[in-house]
Amino acid sequence: MSVKKVWSNHNKGQGLIEFALILPIFIMFFFSIIDLGRLMYYHTMVDNATRVTMRMISVGISEEEIANNLSSITAPLTGTTTVISSTSTDDQGDLCTQFTLTPASGHVMIVTVTPPYDTSLTIGEQIGVSIHYKMDFLTPISTIFGATADINATYIGRVESPPP
Repeated sequence: MSVKKVWSNHNKGQGLIEFALILPIFIMFFFSIIDLGRLMYYHTMVDNATRVTMRMISVGISEEEIANNLSSITAPLTGTTTVISSTSTDDQGDLCTQFTLTPASGHVMIVTVTPPYDTSLTIGEQIGVSIHYKMDFLTPISTIFGATADINATYIGRVESPPP
């Protein structure tokens, strides 16, 4: 009897069993890469929208233009949105202006400008912009950490030109 024949008789199904044991780990790794990439993309988009909004506010662009620009900047995340601007209070109880972007489906994006964006702002005054958004996970493996991921970005700057 040859050595090759003896060796091959003892390996029936070994490769299949090894593949079956490794496949779930590979799938979890692959799905984690997908959701991590989406999370990084969403965070970059929210961070960019916050930075651009901070710049628009610091140079004194009108609320209508800010709402239109926010809607176009965040379109890859939220799609077509309805933007509502209101004066309310933030988490610390301070007065603020909130832009609420409501998409046709998905989560609401909340943009908070502190202090309120109105004509009482003066040149050199400190102003903060923060955006809060929730991202749904695409793959079922990532829901181990929760159904959604909170994405927040905050920028603080100075008013260069008061609003109209």
